[in-house]
Amino acid sequence: MFGYAGRILHVDLASGRHWTEDLDEGLTRKHLGSRGLGAHVLFRDLAAGTDPSSAENLLIFMTGPMVGTAVPGSGRSAVITKSPATGFYGEAFSGGRFWHTLKYAGYDGLVVRGAAEGPVMLVISDGEVEVADAHHLWGKTVLETEHQIQAERGGEYRVAVIGPGGEKGVLYAGVFNDTDRAAARCGVGTVMGQKKLKAVAVRGTQGVKVWDGPRLLALLAEMSRKARTDPLGKAFARAGTSGSVVTLDKMGILPSYNWRQGTFEHAARITGDNLLETVIEKKRACMACTLGCTSVANVPHTPYGRINPAYGGPEYESVSGLGSQLAITDPVAVTMANQLCNAYGIDTISTGSAIAFLMEAFEKGLVAEREIGFPVPWGDAHAVMRLIPMIGRREGIGDFLALGTKRMAERLGPEAAEMAVHVKGLEVAMHEPRGKAGLMLSYAASPRGATHMETLHDTAFMRENAAPDLGLTKPLDRFELSAEKARYIVTSENWRSAVNSLCLCSFLVRDAAAEPNVVEIVGMAAATTGWDVTLPEMMEIGERNWNLARAFSCREGVRRSDDALPPRFTRPLPTGATEGKAIEPAAFNQALDHYYRLRGWTADGVPSAERLRRLGLDEAAVALAGAAG
Repeated sequence: MFGYAGRILHVDLASGRHWTEDLDEGLTRKHLGSRGLGAHVLFRDLAAGTDPSSAENLLIFMTGPMVGTAVPGSGRSAVITKSPATGFYGEAFSGGRFWHTLKYAGYDGLVVRGAAEGPVMLVISDGEVEVADAHHLWGKTVLETEHQIQAERGGEYRVAVIGPGGEKGVLYAGVFNDTDRAAARCGVGTVMGQKKLKAVAVRGTQGVKVWDGPRLLALLAEMSRKARTDPLGKAFARAGTSGSVVTLDKMGILPSYNWRQGTFEHAARITGDNLLETVIEKKRACMACTLGCTSVANVPHTPYGRINPAYGGPEYESVSGLGSQLAITDPVAVTMANQLCNAYGIDTISTGSAIAFLMEAFEKGLVAEREIGFPVPWGDAHAVMRLIPMIGRREGIGDFLALGTKRMAERLGPEAAEMAVHVKGLEVAMHEPRGKAGLMLSYAASPRGATHMETLHDTAFMRENAAPDLGLTKPLDRFELSAEKARYIVTSENWRSAVNSLCLCSFLVRDAAAEPNVVEIVGMAAATTGWDVTLPEMMEIGERNWNLARAFSCREGVRRSDDALPPRFTRPLPTGATEGKAIEPAAFNQALDHYYRLRGWTADGVPSAERLRRLGLDEAAVALAGAAG
């Protein structure tokens, strides 16, 4: 097959045994890769009801067909598991060179089974596999671990690791590769820690063959032209995603003070332009990328310690989660908080949400200073710098924060329930649905919880011809919840699911751009694989893989009651362009009904056997036969 190494590596850490599984071409075309193949293996090989904290849980690293090619953004791939944070389908994406190297080593994916008795690391070199002792790495930060492995094994090794947060079982620990690339959500690093797997080090020298190189290069040239000339591409290249802070503040959708406001009075201090002036030393790019949107921060001396250029700089989610959500106004403090999360290997979205919850609980007297050890008022950067290492080591109040907001609220009682803003136990990403109402449908129905990476956002729907190739041509109000909005969400979810299976960087997809790369991406899929892939086939693949992930979550117990609207979003926002806006539960439930019908799901949110069989998911249809009845 073109675009694929043709093999998945399986490793059982309990026995030390490893073996390979050859990819079947029909199955591969059916799912493409990354999300699709990973969800297939998870559904196929993980028994229903498996405890996500047990050794039986699977940890799956899965690439796509363009990984290892010259396609910009093709280094993005997925880590997939049963989430310990939610108990349902778990998935997190990262970019970087690690994924290319896994492909060059001869594998499209890696499936880790069982748990070792003590700390180990996997060393993979062009088909040779070693389960090596890693006691000397246990307890080290992400950067320390990567540097130690490369010093011992060689700088050509690309490394994916966990930090102390994953070792200690923080429920939102991530898997970090290439130092600052984070597969951060759903607790994938927590599962890696439970398996006592400190790191995966990979070296590869094999190439990736594509079907039609000249056609692929021609399509890349067109995409590069768009990126160079489009204002969105220029903005990302200049300031990265953090450049959107002021724009979102003006729209009234910058999450602040634990979702109590959609504006932040000091937004200009933490936006990308000010970060460029104060902490960002330079920009860098992922392999083969034409944008180079990644920031490199470097401040040798700050009140909080050294800002290390190896750990990169904060992107939008981190700036909001560790900035406006906590009322932190100092760009140096926001950057340092981001780097501490990277060092300890924990998700910045959930970390910021947990600390914001604690600050509000402290403000309301639900948690006393004596329980924390020090005061945690809004805007106290020094308190945040103390809390993040405590979370990463699960020490003191950090043990409480490591649970995530859902469990934190359960510990504090009913009075704290509204303060925990999550779906299915996964903290909401830093995009305010009271100003992007359709996004709430995707937050709710997502197999993995409140993630913003599954659909085009409502701001893209505001213009005519948002994505004409997808049939999204009518401008819609961003505050609207309707049958038409549900159709837009379902359509764009199917598209994004296909892209997440290829798997490509979302900036390459250009969902918010005037010229989305729909035609080019379909053409690249065909030029890479040699299959006569069409847009309708891509959309069906996306729908298939979305339903497979949802079917896994439904097999593990997800129902309509889990597709819940967080109570805080039913409260009107008090300031800015969204002042007075809230999500009405009745309108949300009606839109969710439309969404379920479009998806072919039951009124309880379970994919019907008819829809699953139509998509070629017979195994899932059998597994859900009782639930969907």
